[in-house]
Amino acid sequence: SVSAPATTTVSGNSSPAPLAATKPNTATIDVDEFRNGLRGNPDSMLVVGRGEIITVRVPRPAGRPSVRLVWQFCTQDNDIGFGLDFERPDGIVEALLPVMRLNAFAQVVQGRHEAEKDGTWLLKFDNSYSYFKSKTVFYRILFHGQ
Repeated sequence: SVSAPATTTVSGNSSPAPLAATKPNTATIDVDEFRNGLRGNPDSMLVVGRGEIITVRVPRPAGRPSVRLVWQFCTQDNDIGFGLDFERPDGIVEALLPVMRLNAFAQVVQGRHEAEKDGTWLLKFDNSYSYFKSKTVFYRILFHGQ
């Protein structure tokens, strides 16, 4: 597996979409060990402000027939919304996983999606429902495939 470079953008809204990727699930990873292993690494942490949605853009590695993206994340405190889209090179965005609120502070959440075509995954961390609290997210992106 290979760690993925990612860029982060902030957007103003998000809408639920039909499910086409695996639902996020809890892993058997110890949440405190996961947090502590990523703490201090600016490429693996982000703060989602109150009322904000942050989208992490992860380009699909070129030159491979099939690539599986694996994501893992947790928060320092409180829940966070999470969703997944895939942006094709022509700019069309395919909704893969609707934004859903997850109790990621108590456990590491993980999921995966396999893509056979070029494009960019859009991982959405949604805190738009929170009027008072920002959320610190610790995340890791991995690639598997040919």
